[in-house]
Amino acid sequence: MQKSIYLLVLTLLSINTNAAFNGLSYHSRANCAGFNESITWDARWYRTYATISDHFYGRNVHEIKLTWEDTWRSAAYHYAEGYGGWQVIGSHWMVDERTARSFYLGTTNVVNCSIYDGWWDSGSPKLNKGI
Repeated sequence: MQKSIYLLVLTLLSINTNAAFNGLSYHSRANCAGFNESITWDARWYRTYATISDHFYGRNVHEIKLTWEDTWRSAAYHYAEGYGGWQVIGSHWMVDERTARSFYLGTTNVVNCSIYDGWWDSGSPKLNKGI
């Protein structure tokens, strides 16, 4: 029962925003109604993403690593964790379908649950050189 409540809260918080409905977006949130997360997504179509979310509480506690997958939303999250004092650092990657090269989109570093950080952006973020 507890798990389903957290998943419901996570889903409602994600649905009630306009994140990535206008284009590619990536962001992280910490201490957010019991969860920490890093998300890379674009609601318009599927892409190949990889997302890494490092969760710190005074020290490196753990890493959630989502390897390459074709999806519209790569969400590396941990429910029942983020109640205060956490820092989340996300690394966001994607594959450019035209060149089949991976690109590092960027890093997000947060200690709060602000839904602005990347949520309302439109258009594509600036892509860095691929590896």
